[in-house]
Amino acid sequence: MRYIEKLAPKGHPFSSIHKNLYGKKDEIVSYHDLYKKLGFTDEQRVEKYGELFNSDADNAKESFIKRCLEKQSVTGSEDFVKNLEKIVGISLTLKERGRPKKEDKEKGKKMYKNLVILDKEKHKELKISPLEDLNFAKSAAYIPILANEVAQVGAAFPVVFTAGETPEIMAIVSLGAESLAIREDGKWITSYVPSYLRKYPFSLASTKENPNQKVIIIDEDSSLFSKSKGRQLFKKDGEKSETLEHAINFLTSHDKQMSVTLNVAKLIAQSGILEEREISVGEGEEKKVLVNGFKVVNKEKLNALSDDILADWVRKGIMTMIDAHLKSLENIQTLFEIAQKRQS
Repeated sequence: MRYIEKLAPKGHPFSSIHKNLYGKKDEIVSYHDLYKKLGFTDEQRVEKYGELFNSDADNAKESFIKRCLEKQSVTGSEDFVKNLEKIVGISLTLKERGRPKKEDKEKGKKMYKNLVILDKEKHKELKISPLEDLNFAKSAAYIPILANEVAQVGAAFPVVFTAGETPEIMAIVSLGAESLAIREDGKWITSYVPSYLRKYPFSLASTKENPNQKVIIIDEDSSLFSKSKGRQLFKKDGEKSETLEHAINFLTSHDKQMSVTLNVAKLIAQSGILEEREISVGEGEEKKVLVNGFKVVNKEKLNALSDDILADWVRKGIMTMIDAHLKSLENIQTLFEIAQKRQS
């Protein structure tokens, strides 16, 4: 409201300043045809809008202003709305009654599009190129990370816990649109790339017959695979190549660390110190939730744990991880800053 009420007196009964909205952020605004008709430019509309507070206005305009302010349905120019939409990367335009406009959310694109079991006969001629482009993860809002990665990844992005009986540790890398962690050239914006991404296009999967038995699976549709360029996965005699052996070792190590991570996350969740959080902008009817469905550690509940538990967690390195997690939450603001820079 500050944007269009900079000329409005504080004491006017219809002023948003009078309605205790002074100093509030303008992340979300509602577009109104009547406001647009006040002038051809933003400057004219601002001036005209201000005049309405200093002179007698007709009943229709008075009712319009009063209704908008009482419902905290902020009026703003179309250009202003578009600028804010660019900053957060999603549509913020509201309906006439001030409730968020329902929009078709783009279904999250899977990083692995066509998973198949690696077969030395079927894939004997398959070659792989180096992983240099991370755009396969461009639509991922969360990236699973390992417990021993929290400090490194958390230095740039907020690290949180997923809800549910088997919580995971994730890095939030989006505010509802595309990933803010991947540049246009497909590179990660920091020097450390999470291991979950580095294992692509390979992965491990359990068999139905024996959950403890793992098989190698690949994204057969990955552009990294080819029969004409790259390094062979299999030797001429059908044995694994050095390249494939290296990939398998990495997968095995990642899988072991993920088991440790899931156990740590479950231990923390069972202690009862996690609380639900969300990332949102705006307030009241104009509130827009950008990211939800995650949990963070409640400091008071953490400090209330028994000395035995805390001492055990210190010995196991869990407290160090929790400290890194809590510190990483400061990077929620970093996500907004990255989004804004990309639109400037």
